[in-house]
Amino acid sequence: MKNIAKNMICTAAATMILASLISCEPITKEIGAGDAISSVDQIRASVTQEGNTNKVHVYCSSPVVCQWTDGVNLLTSNEGDLILLVRGAQTIVMTAMAADGKTFTKEFSVNVSDMKYPVDPAYGLLFGSGEKTWVWNTTSGWAAPDGGPAGPLIMCGGSPSSGRDYWGWTPDDMSSQCEEAGVADEGLGAKMVFALSGKKVSKYDPSGKQISRGSLNFDMTPTSVYGSLGTLTFAGTNILYPRDRNGNTEWSFSSFTIAYLDDEHLMLFTPSSNGGWYYVFNAQLE
Repeated sequence: MKNIAKNMICTAAATMILASLISCEPITKEIGAGDAISSVDQIRASVTQEGNTNKVHVYCSSPVVCQWTDGVNLLTSNEGDLILLVRGAQTIVMTAMAADGKTFTKEFSVNVSDMKYPVDPAYGLLFGSGEKTWVWNTTSGWAAPDGGPAGPLIMCGGSPSSGRDYWGWTPDDMSSQCEEAGVADEGLGAKMVFALSGKKVSKYDPSGKQISRGSLNFDMTPTSVYGSLGTLTFAGTNILYPRDRNGNTEWSFSSFTIAYLDDEHLMLFTPSSNGGWYYVFNAQLE
C-alpha cells in the first residue's frame, strides 16, 4: 500500500508539472540596453501629427538614441515635438544610433495643410511647399521700392533722401549683357531653385543644365540699408549674374539685402558707392 500511495503522489506531481509547462505562455525577450540591433524594424518609432497642423510628436524606444529632422529643424531626443515650417507633403527622417555605434534610418511622411503654430512666413515665401524656382523678372507690373523702372536688373544712383536716378534692363538687355560679360548661361531663361531641406540652392542655365549648387540662409532682421527687410546669404554659389556691370568683375560677397518679398516676387539689393543694384526675380509658376 505504501508503494501504491508513493506512486500515486509521484504521478500527480508529474502531471501538475507537465500541465504547468503546457499552460505557460511562450517566453519572449524584449530588446534591452546593450542588446544588438540588426534592423530598423526592431526599433519602436512613431511620428504622430496633430491633425493636419504643422506640429508632430516624435518617439523612439531605447536602447537607441534618436535624432529627428525635417531638413531644417534638428531634434536629438527619443521623444519630443517638431514644428514644421511650410505647407504640403514633407518627410521626417529618424536616425537611430545603437549601443554598438551602428546607425539606422527611417522616413515618415506627413502632409501639412494647417499652419496652426507660427513660423517665419519667409520660409513659405522663399521655399514654397518645400521647393521653389526663381527666374529673372520679365514683368512690367512692379519696380523698385521707391519707384524706378521695372526689369530683371535695376541700377540706381543717388540717395533716397535726395532722389534717385534709375536705369533698368529689359529682358533683351539681360541676355545681351550677360553674353557680353561671358556668362550667357546666367541670363534670361536661367533659374535658381531653392530647396527647404538643407536650405539648398541650385542654379540652372536656360537649357536646364545645372551650373552650380550650394546653400542659402536668411535673416529677416532689417538692417540699416534703405528698404531692408532682412538679408539673404548664399554659400558655395551665388546669385544669378553676381557681377558689377561697370567693371565686369564678379562680386566678392554673397549676402544681399531683401528689399521685397512676397509669394511671387523676390527683390534683392546690393549697395554701391553711389546707389546700388536691384536683382529682381519672379516665382516660376507651375
